[in-house]
Amino acid sequence: RKGIGDFAFVAMQLPPGIAPGTPVVEQMATGKIQIRLAQAQILPHPGGRTDISGLAVGIDLGGTTIAGYNHPPNKNEMSRRLALQTLHTAYALQEPLWTGPILDSARMDADSNIVLSFVPSTSSSLRLADVRDCTLCCRSAAPFEISANGGRTWARVSQEDTRISSNAVTLARPSLGPDA
Repeated sequence: RKGIGDFAFVAMQLPPGIAPGTPVVEQMATGKIQIRLAQAQILPHPGGRTDISGLAVGIDLGGTTIAGYNHPPNKNEMSRRLALQTLHTAYALQEPLWTGPILDSARMDADSNIVLSFVPSTSSSLRLADVRDCTLCCRSAAPFEISANGGRTWARVSQEDTRISSNAVTLARPSLGPDA
């Protein structure tokens, strides 16, 4: 309808929707990664047409119900994240924080560790924490994987090899083989 003016648009990121341990080739074939990338296009960006839009992150809300992997069990957390995004997007509320950590840069340090730096205003209490009903427990395994060889080789980074300080996460690079 013409003449209604600007309105806020908020979407929920597609959750993993695949079983843990699914080979990368099969993950790529589902199209879910491409959908998540397309969803990210709604976010405000210079010269963009969507200056009042938001995306609630759901990549960490995997799991399964009787309906399968496409239906994560923790709907309350999904709703909470959507509500926070909506309050920020529609009403410009800055508190409570409406987003999780936003990646600022990724680099390799002198020891070949991977250093992920996050925007300080979004990472003041950066920590690994369990999400209720999550299928991967951050107490036993860090939720990071490192890819090499064009995505053909993947290695999980252990909790012991993950360091969090201030607004950065440092991942000790596991052995990925001679071609990594």
